[in-house]
Parts: sequence; structure tokens; C-alpha cells
Amino acid sequence: MEQPNVTGDGDAALRPIFWPMVVLTGVATGLFGAFLMVMLFGVQHIAFSYHSGELQTAVEHVSKVRRVLSLLIAGVFGGVAWYSLRRYLKNEKTEFDDAVWRGDGRLGFRRSFLTSVISEVVIGMGASMGREAAPKLMGGASASILATWAHLTPAQRRLRVACGGGAGLAAVYNVPLGGAFFTAEILCGSLALPVILPAVACSAIATITA
Repeated sequence: MEQPNVTGDGDAALRPIFWPMVVLTGVATGLFGAFLMVMLFGVQHIAFSYHSGELQTAVEHVSKVRRVLSLLIAGVFGGVAWYSLRRYLKNEKTEFDDAVWRGDGRLGFRRSFLTSVISEVVIGMGASMGREAAPKLMGGASASILATWAHLTPAQRRLRVACGGGAGLAAVYNVPLGGAFFTAEILCGSLALPVILPAVACSAIATITA
């Protein structure tokens, strides 16, 4: 059965300009990944009043009222913040999978950045969400901006954005090969060398940078 997420691009032409953009995407994704993780851990320390040790231990030692209050504040903050983004930046795209699978690979940088920051704040306060979504989105947004500057084709942009997304996962979990195979198998639906090579390079650079 054919994977539903295959774009039909075939092997996107990897022109010489493509490779410097892969390097820059990896560096940018690694930096954003590190920044978002510092923010996440900082919010956790403030929300649950601890300076060292494991988060679970800290949560177990705070009062039940504080746990509920932290989640309540996270819900109110997240709801208001995301509503505001959808209202005032509604023309900017942040749907990562749509951009790679059905779109032209374009992602709005401002909305992506603010969405990522809100996400990490809410997660840091106790919301049950994956911490990798924000770095994945920022990796894709960075790739989208760089692809536009380099005048890459839509197929090349989609591949770059997919590489950036996988690199975001690689950066925060320290799994460069895992990020590369996520790009190839899940986002692109192809294990061809023109997909694997930039995916591995981007994920490795992001992991080292982070």
C-alpha cells in the first residue's frame, strides 16, 4: 500500500545551493531546539519550585493546590495566547504536516515561533504534550525561510522543511539517526539517497549544535 504522505515529488534536484541551506537549517534548528529546552526547563523550575533533581520528584512534593493551579494557569494562558495567534496571524501557516504533504512547504515564521514558545510554556506548567512539537515546527520554519531566500523549488522546499522537522526531534532527544529516519520514513515516505543524505546531515548538525 502506498503511504498517504508521499508527496509525489520523486527525487528533488539537489542543486549546489541546497547543501549550504541544509547546513544553515541544521544550525538554526539546533539553536532553536536548545533555546526552547532552556525555556521549558526554566518554566518547570518556576512552576514547581525546584532547582535540581527530577521533575516528577518536584511535582510529588508540591501541594495538590499548586499542581491544579499550575494547570489552570497553563490552560488559561494557552487558550488566550493561541486564540490571539489564530486571530491576528491567521494568514500565516503553522500546519507542519500539511506544508510537507499537501502544501508548498511554506510556514509562517512569526506564528511558528510564538506557537512554539507558548507550547513550551504550557508544557512546562504541566500540560501533557510532547516537548518535541515546538522544535520540530521551528526546524521546519527555519528551513522554509532559508528555502525562500535561496529560491528553491516547492519540491526542494518541502524536502528541506521535512529535514528541519526531523532535525528538531534529533536536537532535543539527541538522536540524529532517529531524526533522519523520521524525516525519510514518516515525513517523506522514501528511503532514497536524495532524501536520506540531507536528512542525516541536517539532523547530525542540529544535534551537535544543540
